[in-house]
Amino acid sequence: MNPAKVLDKGWGIAGAKLEPLGSGHINETLLVTGSRPVVLQRINEQVFTDPEQVMRNLARVQAHLADTAPDLIPPLIEAQDGQDFVQDEEGGYWRLWGYVPDGMTIEQTRDPAVCRVAAEAFGRFQQLLSDLPGPLLEPTIPGFLELAGYLDRFDSVAATAAAAEQAIAEACGGADGIDAYRGLALELEKGDTLIHGDCKLNNLLFNKSGTAVRAVLD
Repeated sequence: MNPAKVLDKGWGIAGAKLEPLGSGHINETLLVTGSRPVVLQRINEQVFTDPEQVMRNLARVQAHLADTAPDLIPPLIEAQDGQDFVQDEEGGYWRLWGYVPDGMTIEQTRDPAVCRVAAEAFGRFQQLLSDLPGPLLEPTIPGFLELAGYLDRFDSVAATAAAAEQAIAEACGGADGIDAYRGLALELEKGDTLIHGDCKLNNLLFNKSGTAVRAVLD
C-alpha cells in the first residue's frame, strides 16, 4: 500500500509530504512533514518474518524505560485503533515514531570523542535493560546472535568446499583464527543478556555538535 494511504488509514494523517530518511537498508523509513513531523517506518518482513513479535519486544523495552529514560528511544505513536502498528492490505507492517528535533546521524568518524559518546550511549541503553523483568525477549531472527551456529555452518561449508575454507581461514588469521572462536562460543552459551544487536554509529541520533546522543534507534 502507498505510504500516504497507510498514514491516512492508520493514523488519520492526510496530505502530508513524505521523503526518505536516513541510510538504513533493512526497514523503509520516511520523514513525514507537516504541522507535526513524525517518522513512518515499514518493517522488512523478509528479514523479520514475525513483525508483531518485533513490536511486542519493542513495547516491553519502551515500558521498562518509561520511568528511567523515557527519551532514550523515540516514542511510538498509537494508531487510531489503539495498536502500535498498522497492517496494510498487502500484509505490510508499519509503525509511526515521534520525530526527534535537532538530531543528526553520523555515518562514520575518526574522532575518538564521538566514539566515546556513542559507546556510552549503547552501554547506558544495555545497562538500563539489564533488569528487564519477565521472560527473555523473543528472538526476532533465530540464531542471528549465536556464534555456535555460525561456526557449525562454517564447518558444514568448509567440509565440501576446500577453497572456501582456505579463503575464510586466511581472512580470519588462518585455521587457528577460526578455532580461537570455538571456546568463545561455549562461554557465550553460559548466560543470557540483552544487547542492542546492531551497535553501529548511525543507529544513534546525536545533537548537532556531535557531543551528546539524543536517542538510540532500531
